[in-house]
Amino acid sequence: MKKMLLAVLTIFLVNSAMSAELKTDKWEGHATLPDEQQLPLELTIYRQSYGPTANVSSPAQGVATIPVNDLTITDDSITMALPTLGAQLSLQTRADKCLVGKLTQGMQLPVELCPVTNEAAKDAAVQELQFQATDGTWLSGSLYAPAQGTVRTIALIAHGSGPTDRAGTFGKHQLYDKLARQLAADNIAVFSYDKRGIRRSQGNYIEAGVSDLTADYLAAHRFLSAQFPDAAIGFVGHSEGSTVVAMAANQVTPEFLISLGGVGLNGIDAIVLQDKTESMAKGATAEQAQVLQQIAQAFYQRVLTAGDNAEREASIAALLNDLTPQQRDIYDTYGATTYTLSRDNIHDAALHGILATDPTHYWRKLCVPTLIMNGDKDVQVPAEENVSGLQQALASCTHANIDAVILPNYNHMFQATDDGNVALYQSLPNGFDKSVTQKISSWIHSVVSAE
Repeated sequence: MKKMLLAVLTIFLVNSAMSAELKTDKWEGHATLPDEQQLPLELTIYRQSYGPTANVSSPAQGVATIPVNDLTITDDSITMALPTLGAQLSLQTRADKCLVGKLTQGMQLPVELCPVTNEAAKDAAVQELQFQATDGTWLSGSLYAPAQGTVRTIALIAHGSGPTDRAGTFGKHQLYDKLARQLAADNIAVFSYDKRGIRRSQGNYIEAGVSDLTADYLAAHRFLSAQFPDAAIGFVGHSEGSTVVAMAANQVTPEFLISLGGVGLNGIDAIVLQDKTESMAKGATAEQAQVLQQIAQAFYQRVLTAGDNAEREASIAALLNDLTPQQRDIYDTYGATTYTLSRDNIHDAALHGILATDPTHYWRKLCVPTLIMNGDKDVQVPAEENVSGLQQALASCTHANIDAVILPNYNHMFQATDDGNVALYQSLPNGFDKSVTQKISSWIHSVVSAE
């Protein structure tokens, strides 16, 4: 059994950037649409020692994190680019401290945002930590420590795809915050950080592929290892994060691995299967889902094989123009608005990384204690095929602590449900209820204490 000294959490353990005052300014208001309707918007500016970062939210659309680039702040103005929207936000400070200006996205929409002064007090149980990636980018996250303030075991979270923040915010839910608090209550510390270009983290989200996310994750591991040298650090990945932890574990050996809703098929096969299950959850017939899969297979191949952006746009346009009216109706109804089949995302580096990556290539090389957990109502990463794929990839590992669990009546966000439809995520209760997190924490304690 591995004997570990206790790593006592104090402010002296974190690097010097931690001691700097962290300030947050928030504004709420709206953009006025051409028909005079108002679209609610929120802007948050985070100020830290390495410079300001920002986040824009669209509450009515359920979008909690809109990445920000090219942030410029003067005494009387704030400007920024919103790369995932192809938009620019330009604001001036009014005498009453409100911000007025325009959101430019093809057309110009008037914007008015006013200060929010009743922000909740900082949670003393959660410590703000900052670390640098290998390219010098500052990334910011939260350490959820056990109540007694000692850190024996740390679960380092790798997020699912998209512009995810440390809390795993989607709509009214904060998925990773809930998981972290429950694990911390069971004496397992958790570290989760904002992806690059999101909230308090510097960098460009839109240009970050899976290899960049893995490099950032390894930087977080190096930071935690230096700060807590006697703690057992394990890797926990949700959805795309499952692939990230497998890639990272090919370079450093964690105490344990946990795949939550992780992919066990190669990139294109996994997403084509997702297109089938998601469309059928939305009401598509089996025949319609099969047509969508055929379109998706060709779509993704063209996205990956194009020589440059212009060729990719022309190739996708030609594919869609050649569809029959029936095929086009199926694509428009069940595919066009999804992240992977939207024409707006065909140049997205993160999408390219997902499609080009075969996670099993990395899992086959691993042999550490591993927990695979998926929900049987998951339509994004269907459990049977993907759990089987991960088990096959780990088949050569004879480690006693390789466990796979398919949870009945849980979806991709680990929300209890009998319907995995993605459209229901925001209306369901938050994921990771106690029955799920107890399974995770019990497993972690069993493998760490056994070493």
